[in-house]
Amino acid sequence: MDKIVSSLTLDDLLIQLAEEASELAQAATKYYRVMRGANPSPVSMQDARDALVEEIADVNVAAEAVRRKMGISCDEIAEVEGAKIERWRRRVENGI
Repeated sequence: MDKIVSSLTLDDLLIQLAEEASELAQAATKYYRVMRGANPSPVSMQDARDALVEEIADVNVAAEAVRRKMGISCDEIAEVEGAKIERWRRRVENGI
């Protein structure tokens, strides 16, 4: 990871992250389509799942590179994640 972060610019890493996030969105919607079966796809459920897992990994790797390049601490992210989880929990609990 250190070699990637030191070799690429922040611009490069942000573009990579955006690309991977876009591919994740596409894999998630493909998985949903296959799961529902309402809009037929030639992709099997296992292939759709495998693609989703791969794109989640790609996003995680690109996000980690951006985090390191920008000097964002894991604690800072954990704090924001905790707040987001709590907000989502309250929304689910309250049916919002």
